[in-house]
Amino acid sequence: MPKTEGGVAAVDRAVDIIEYIYQQGGECTLSGIAQGLSIPKSAVHRMLQTLKNRNFIYQDEQSGRYGLGTRLFVLGRMIEEKNAFVTLVKPYADRLNAKYNECVHVTVPYNGGDELPRQLLIAKIQNPQSVLRVSPSVGALTYCHASASGKCMLAFSQPGFLDKYRGRPLIGFTENTITSWDVLDRQLEEIRRQGFATEDGETELGLSCTAAPVLNRRGELCVVISVSGPTSRIRALDQGQLVADLKQVALDMQNGIS
Repeated sequence: MPKTEGGVAAVDRAVDIIEYIYQQGGECTLSGIAQGLSIPKSAVHRMLQTLKNRNFIYQDEQSGRYGLGTRLFVLGRMIEEKNAFVTLVKPYADRLNAKYNECVHVTVPYNGGDELPRQLLIAKIQNPQSVLRVSPSVGALTYCHASASGKCMLAFSQPGFLDKYRGRPLIGFTENTITSWDVLDRQLEEIRRQGFATEDGETELGLSCTAAPVLNRRGELCVVISVSGPTSRIRALDQGQLVADLKQVALDMQNGIS
């Protein structure tokens, strides 16, 4: 790759690595990066560790692959404080947060990597006075099969989307995580039928979530909105009303953003 005259080689190399991972559409192996950029593996490894320490790069614990980190997402948000889309969806999330006083997440599909489908958290509304901070943080990537919002995303994805993943091991995070494709398929069918998804302790014990898809005018998945919190509080709510409110907000978002 061409280098600017008088530049710093290490900076050039770091930028090359970030751009290469981006151009590959998500996650890459150490060997793949070294081969793709014609850089010794030892040098790539040192650079990746530095970038990872600063959260510009993350490493998947299961596969060992490297992807673009949350720091880049945060910097992007600072540059575009608007993050026009996030600004657009925030008022809808605020409505749910104001009514239920629980954490509201807005997630979108993440297309990088090919291990298992994941989602990106782009907005999180939580009351400042809340003592319990519901994870994860904005910019986090999480596996779809282990959360209500992620299962909603899978249920309303394009036909055939899951075909390339089917048969790969589903990672278990708690005793409640779905690790069987047959069980997941049955649950996705139910989610499509009822128009919402639930989760109880599948990502983290003691936390629950109810989610609804936001479709565009062509019926394609746009984002997923969800209400999350301690299982004892979420399941004590009027579940029918919670689902009705989520679906209404999802419909209003569809009309307002698509």
